[in-house]
Amino acid sequence: MRLLATPSITTLIRALLAIVRGMNRASHIVCADCQGTICSLSQVFALVPTGAQGTYVNPHGAIHRTITLRGVDGGDLRLVGRYCAESSWFPGYAWRIAHCKGCGAHLGWRFRPAEPGQELDPPYFYGLTMSALLLDSASDEWVSRLLADTLHVDDAVAASRTESS
Repeated sequence: MRLLATPSITTLIRALLAIVRGMNRASHIVCADCQGTICSLSQVFALVPTGAQGTYVNPHGAIHRTITLRGVDGGDLRLVGRYCAESSWFPGYAWRIAHCKGCGAHLGWRFRPAEPGQELDPPYFYGLTMSALLLDSASDEWVSRLLADTLHVDDAVAASRTESS
């Protein structure tokens, strides 16, 4: 993604602000495949000090950019299989696969304490794959366009500074 290869901190901040402004217009997270409602944006929270979004690699080498959610507001998720603590990205938690009820797409995982009676805060949460999600009826193209516009403005400013030097 071009955002990760930004040439300056100013460009990165502008791009992130553009994303946040776009999120302020949206109110729900939906399945990217069928647009079934998953939850309201108010469910997003930071489980770890680095924030609500993280990048994790599973034992098979698949990379997952995930976002953590407190709950799914009665959203369209179906849990599959049994809870498993092996290879959990979050110490003390076991995971279970979460699919979209509407289309069956893999959306991510639900996490709960690995040991019965173990008290963790939060007692459960979801880690959903960002590539499987959209904001409201927005599309990946909308986010890409938003980032491209933001990054293009910074590129143009940099080019004009280079020409005037």
